[in-house]
Amino acid sequence: MTTQAIRAESNTLDSGPGRFLSRRLPDTNSALWPMCALAILAVLQFSMVFTRAINWDEYFYFHEVAAFAQGQLDRPLQTLHTRLFAWLPGLFATSTDHIVAARVIMFACELVSIAAIALCARKFADWPVAILCGLLYLSAGYVLQHGFSFRSDPLATALLMSALFILVRTNLTALWIIVFGICLGLAGLVTMKSVLYAPAFIGVGLMRLMEAPRVIPELCRLLLAVAATCASFALVYLIQLASVTGTYQTAAASQAMVESSASWIFHVGIPPYWQMAVKAAATAPIFSLLVLATPAIVWKMKDSQGRKLALVGLWLPVLTPFFYVNTAAYFYAFMLAPVAVACAPALQLSLARWNGAVLTGAIAVIGLATWLHEDRRVIDRQRQLETNVQEIFARPVSYFDQNFMLGAWPQANGFMTPWGMHVYRVAGKARYSDALDAGTVPLLLANSRDLQELMAGTNDGLLLPEDTAALRETYVEFSPYIWLAGKDIPAAGETTYRVRVPGPYTVHGDVIVIDGTRHEKGESIELERGTVTLANPGRTPTRLVYGDRLPEPSDPVESGPLYVLF
Repeated sequence: MTTQAIRAESNTLDSGPGRFLSRRLPDTNSALWPMCALAILAVLQFSMVFTRAINWDEYFYFHEVAAFAQGQLDRPLQTLHTRLFAWLPGLFATSTDHIVAARVIMFACELVSIAAIALCARKFADWPVAILCGLLYLSAGYVLQHGFSFRSDPLATALLMSALFILVRTNLTALWIIVFGICLGLAGLVTMKSVLYAPAFIGVGLMRLMEAPRVIPELCRLLLAVAATCASFALVYLIQLASVTGTYQTAAASQAMVESSASWIFHVGIPPYWQMAVKAAATAPIFSLLVLATPAIVWKMKDSQGRKLALVGLWLPVLTPFFYVNTAAYFYAFMLAPVAVACAPALQLSLARWNGAVLTGAIAVIGLATWLHEDRRVIDRQRQLETNVQEIFARPVSYFDQNFMLGAWPQANGFMTPWGMHVYRVAGKARYSDALDAGTVPLLLANSRDLQELMAGTNDGLLLPEDTAALRETYVEFSPYIWLAGKDIPAAGETTYRVRVPGPYTVHGDVIVIDGTRHEKGESIELERGTVTLANPGRTPTRLVYGDRLPEPSDPVESGPLYVLF
């Protein structure tokens, strides 16, 4: 029986539940279903802005903003966010809360990306499919978890997808060319990996040339768009360069940074983050199947060569994990946006064969499963740890940690990313020992498993031997995750202690004899750099801890993970 016959027969039925619902529910392939699912999933994701644990590099991203607010900028490239968020530092007590506030802006950027996905997809399919492309993107597990994170990815994705929308859907008048140039130029300043979108822009550019009634005028418009991009990039780069302090004030230094990064970001062979690629596919199975099917569908579809080239270009970024190193979970929010547009023909074919409402529901349920799986306790632990440190130290002090967790506080060791540790080992310089000799670093925040294992004596391979020895000999655990300069002395024991953190120290536990002078419990002593002899004449262990009677946290952070796994 044909669809028309079924509808005709249904119109002759008496009133009943079926006729009641048919009058009130939209068609199964209506755009209303994906629109509703997209809205619901976006609301659920917005709740994650406040409850998802901060990732380690989000702390670093905020640190750069806080440093810029204090008049420090170490490089002109990949620091545009410091200027955009310069208003943020000082609004809240902890870096965690600052990052949560910044995430709201990043969530808005993600909404822009989703809108651009739908608008671009409308070029290749009807509206229900175009909106489904946006839902497909949002429901992907890693996108739902990281699409709003305080990193370069959401901001760059919004700028790049906006530029793609202009290239796909507009007639490139003078105003659109200017806006295109601004979006694409700023995206390049936000992150150098914006170049990974090149296949998408090339594919769409070729489509415009092949579909244009007159090729030369269209080519001129495209060249003007490229010129506008270069002009906006150069202008803002010079503005950033004028604000740079320290050692990166020359173009040569910027070139050296780019070359150093390039030596690390590409690989040959098995992707280093292949496990994350597997998880990305597993948490977005429908999306993954459509991605796999898209090349064959585009090859066989009866459409212009220009549109096929555009779809291929939009699809190609999905291959970046095969040659680009830094494809951790958050990268997928960046990579999958143009790929979602490329899946429009595959989705159009799917809707022709299956119930659109059911397909929409299946995609939404996949996203819901990711949302339900969230561990919402970790962010409170992160916030509490920062509060504990602030209770101990009334003013900022220099410290060691993994990721600049304390925002504007002066961190002494750099960013302990895989790339950062690679550079550290290749340099072969005892960075931590040198920092202790050059300044006063009273705090070590063991806010990573590696640092916790290093201080526990179970990881000897993280740092150079000299640095490992320096940290273990200099610090004692004062509160969970918080290590202060100091020394433990066993009962009736005697030891030497190299004072690498000069300043006041307090006797904890029992009497300590320092270089022959007796000091009572609670007494504060000023120590200079050098080696002292510590003796404990008592029958119980005692310790010497940096600070003038520093208070212990009133509510120490509970044990547990400080970050969630990718």
